[in-house]
Amino acid sequence: MAKIEKFESSVITFDTFLSHNSHDKPAVQRLAALLRERRFRVWLDEEQLVPGRLWQPLLEKGIQQSKTGAVLFGADGMGPWENEEMRSLLQQAVNEGKSVIPVILPGAPDRPELPMFLRTRTWVDLRDGFTDSGIDLLSWGIRGEKPPHATPTAAVYSRNPFIVGVPIRNPNDFFGRKRERRFCFDRLRGMQSVSIIGERRIGKSSLLHYISCKATDELGPSYRGVYIDLLSSRARTLVGLLAAIQRQLGLTDLAATLADFEERMEKVSGCGLRPIVALDELDLFARYPQEFSQDFFEMLRALGSAGKLALVTASKLGLRELHDQGALVSPLFNIMGIQKLGPFVEGEDIEFVTALREEAAFTDKQALAIIHRGRRHPLRLQVLCSHAFAGNAESEVDLARLLEDAEAEILAILGA
Repeated sequence: MAKIEKFESSVITFDTFLSHNSHDKPAVQRLAALLRERRFRVWLDEEQLVPGRLWQPLLEKGIQQSKTGAVLFGADGMGPWENEEMRSLLQQAVNEGKSVIPVILPGAPDRPELPMFLRTRTWVDLRDGFTDSGIDLLSWGIRGEKPPHATPTAAVYSRNPFIVGVPIRNPNDFFGRKRERRFCFDRLRGMQSVSIIGERRIGKSSLLHYISCKATDELGPSYRGVYIDLLSSRARTLVGLLAAIQRQLGLTDLAATLADFEERMEKVSGCGLRPIVALDELDLFARYPQEFSQDFFEMLRALGSAGKLALVTASKLGLRELHDQGALVSPLFNIMGIQKLGPFVEGEDIEFVTALREEAAFTDKQALAIIHRGRRHPLRLQVLCSHAFAGNAESEVDLARLLEDAEAEILAILGA
């Protein structure tokens, strides 16, 4: 059994804990510097995680010893570990009254997808840059004293809860797929890998986001979800992909070769951590056989067979078809369970349309029309609901016209 280190109990008390996605690091470093100029003691991971020590206990200690928590949202939304940190902060908000402040960073979308339990908290909008007024507002939240001229942002804003054109990243917004989720989590609990196969725009990416975000909740504290989008240029090289996996696991001193990465995963497993690595758009491996050689896939097979790492992949084609198109994935043939993804099963479309949402409620006539036109297809339902919601917000009563507009958008996305 791995030896668990003991850490010193005497620590510094911090004014705020900065919970963030690693992709937003430059903006977060700038924000930390501005807060320190105002004499705040800031907990930032890169300054507090001691090399050579288990980093999860240090994260927990940082949260416990910070008076407040700031949950930062940038262009890429929340990272897997940021989601865990947010849950810990919110638990302390309930138990101890700790302030948890949502902060929208420069570069974030016009309508950021705040998690459900943060939407009713007063948020700080820094999308226009790190202005004095924005930092004043954040200072107010941290210190509890109102600086001159600080004006709070509305705690609740109206947003269209239906998501079109991008994957669903917030697990609270995910509906349906109960059978598929059960299959995946049952396999992953035993560190058995899963291949999810389905047509484009059927919801594969959203399911992968859900699995990577909920791995710890569904499977236990030793499991850690990692989500890698192979559409990202950073993940299209071997070094970039290996680095992305390690960063999301919170590792430093990154391994850059297959041998070093395999050794690193074996050490991680020896410490009791069970990585669940979600690889989205697996079809793209067919384009880069020189970069992702058969040695790469044999290493994944070795780690998977030994239970050191489990894969959950999403692709339009099955592994054998991908192999025929040039992806050197044959070593994975015998370790991947298959989950085919199609339309919602009967009843899931009704659940999706009629679910209670703070922002949206449809009349019986609207709901029936959406369900009929939706054909149990997740994207069709999202688009139809999005147009109906917008019509309700603008008091538009011509339901037929709204749904025809939705059908035009669906045609543009899915084709004939």
